[in-house]
Amino acid sequence: IINAIRATVSPAEEAHLKADPAVRAVVPDATIPLPRVHFPEALPGHSAAARHTAAIPSCSSSTTPLLQPDALMATHTAYQNPKTPQAQNVATGKGVSVAIVSGPIDQYNPDFIRPDGTPVITDYENFASDPRDTPGGGGGADIESFLDMSSVASQGNQVMNVNQWADNLGKKCTDIRILGMAPGASVTWLDVFGQNGTTGSNFVQAIQYADAT
Repeated sequence: IINAIRATVSPAEEAHLKADPAVRAVVPDATIPLPRVHFPEALPGHSAAARHTAAIPSCSSSTTPLLQPDALMATHTAYQNPKTPQAQNVATGKGVSVAIVSGPIDQYNPDFIRPDGTPVITDYENFASDPRDTPGGGGGADIESFLDMSSVASQGNQVMNVNQWADNLGKKCTDIRILGMAPGASVTWLDVFGQNGTTGSNFVQAIQYADAT
């Protein structure tokens, strides 16, 4: 769907290509920096360094974890009570393949493994310069990847306390399970972000791969 090639050429060759009527455009392979996540300020009386090591409020064993995200209920896709009429009682995305263009991800996260032990991510392709499964360097691409993947096909296996990430909840006990909109779908993961960011051509290659498969 994108008829393009990547090449390093001299200024003279660039001018020659631009003058060729068969060439639609010659564009620089732009560098796209890695997204950065800025966490909220520390709680009053806590330094930013100590914030994540402070005691995390625990939840009662009788507390039922909340089902997240809220969009599941807003779209009548899934509810806490399986007896409530909901779309996932009829269709879960099984048999559908979804391609996600994002950054590095832990494809073996328990939420991305089905109850029968098979992975949700059935194809992992790396178009960045870093080796496969290279962490995001704490710059935010790995966090963004987790959120992207979770919204599509998380299995809801893990119970997580969101106080680990959201300081503004204070002492409130908030255990959640994250369920994707289509947990039965199979995912082709297209990693385009390396530790030093990415380029426009990486995105082109990823889209071409998704279209071909």
